[in-house]
Amino acid sequence: MNEMTFITTNSSRFTLHIGYEDNCIGDTVLQIDNNKNWKNYIEGKINELSGSCYAIRLMVCISNINPLKSIYYAYFHSVIKY
Repeated sequence: MNEMTFITTNSSRFTLHIGYEDNCIGDTVLQIDNNKNWKNYIEGKINELSGSCYAIRLMVCISNINPLKSIYYAYFHSVIKY
């Protein structure tokens, strides 16, 4: 059995020993870079979403609701959900 601890670079590290029936759980520490931010991720998503909005705008004049729903779920919804 293993334990996984997530810490940031400016947090203090502590030792935690967890066990069950004389079996100690191994300790794994993952350090998270606190300089990371969401800006690059969000900018990438904006580019993907603007393409799907363009496709919907093109089709709205020549199509009914069912193909528009398909475009929405194929492009926009899948980007937002994942």
